[in-house]
Amino acid sequence: MTLPQSVPILDEKAQMRTLRGAARRAIWLPFIGALIVILALVVATATFPDIRQTDLVADFLLIFVLCPAIVCFLPIYFLMVVAIYGMGRVNKGVAKPMMALERLTASIEQRTTNVSARAAKASITLNARLASIDRAIFSVFDERPENRGTSDEQSSDQE
Repeated sequence: MTLPQSVPILDEKAQMRTLRGAARRAIWLPFIGALIVILALVVATATFPDIRQTDLVADFLLIFVLCPAIVCFLPIYFLMVVAIYGMGRVNKGVAKPMMALERLTASIEQRTTNVSARAAKASITLNARLASIDRAIFSVFDERPENRGTSDEQSSDQE
């Protein structure tokens, strides 16, 4: 019987570093990606040979893409900033109790594993010591070779 290996628990600082890194990636990656897309459009527009082509693309982007995006997404953006700030505050408040609960669960799991391993070992040892007595007592119920093949069993085999 093999015992399951316990998962190592990270300390509080490592968990907080991981959470902060995830938050930074969730906020800064989309911002940087949008900035790169806008810069690519600007560079592509700047490479046109005729100024009229550049004016046409710039006007199109400004009127049909940028202005509606700003008007439509500004309230949503502010709501998202407030929600992210609130989630950060809640996360900081819940992090310590959750880590304490995780440590408690891990210690209970370790104790349970130790107790069950000791109980299994004691049961196996006791069963090994009582095997001869068990065999002597319960051998009464074992089927004897001379009793095999009685008339009832033979008639049910033939049918």
